[in-house]
Amino acid sequence: RGDAVRTVLRHLGGDPAASLAVGDSEADRPSVAVAGRAVAVANAAPAVRAAAEWVAPAQWEAGVAAAIRRFM
Repeated sequence: RGDAVRTVLRHLGGDPAASLAVGDSEADRPSVAVAGRAVAVANAAPAVRAAAEWVAPAQWEAGVAAAIRRFM
């Protein structure tokens, strides 16, 4: 997933430092590592929460929306 984020950003001319990734599972760790803003939802795996700069509310509590409001 990290490679996919890099590819999309390259294609769009985006800066990884200006990107936001929100994750909950181990599979999201590469995306969270690439993004300039790394967010885990409260119900995320411990490793994802540890890699995040901020922990949003759980996904069922609109955690992704909270991350977008906070960082975008």
